Amino acid sequence: MLRRKIYDKLLAWKNNKGKKDAILLRGVSQCGKTYIVREFGKREYKNWLCHNKWLIFDEK
Repeated sequence: MLRRKIYDKLLAWKNNKGKKDAILLRGVSQCGKTYIVREFGKREYKNWLCHNKWLIFDEK
């Protein structure tokens, strides 16, 4: 996987022990938003679900 800056921000969000707010990824079409979130889910969580562009993660 190509290392992207957003991945580090997603990790910081995951490692935040306080309240977890929702994350909204915005960008031009076909810039890799869905790809990076799916890769993040696969690597960082034991269970995750993608349904109609909504991703739900469950702790490892």
